[in-house]
Amino acid sequence: MKNFKFKRSLTLIAVSSLLSITVVSIPTAARAADPACTTANFVTTCLGATTDTAPYMLMTPANFNGTVYLYSHGYRPNVPVIAGIPGYGGYTVTNTPEPAPGGNPQIIG
Repeated sequence: MKNFKFKRSLTLIAVSSLLSITVVSIPTAARAADPACTTANFVTTCLGATTDTAPYMLMTPANFNGTVYLYSHGYRPNVPVIAGIPGYGGYTVTNTPEPAPGGNPQIIG
């Protein structure tokens, strides 16, 4: 009888410790802080940061209808672009960075 109580107590302690370790080790969902919003001249500006501390700024006009268009600059044409193609207005399409638009550093004011 004494051996049975010992095994039962040991089992109860083991199960309760495993349960408590499991509950503590489950991560909670990360939540970003609420953004700080201000309104001036019929434009609401919200500043905040994501959960990985990447800052963002959102500006919405007073007549905002909820439609958002997202421009992602990572899109590329599905054909290779040859460096040095003459473009509109005397600009060329190149794959190297230029110090200023058109390659003229005096434009930067």
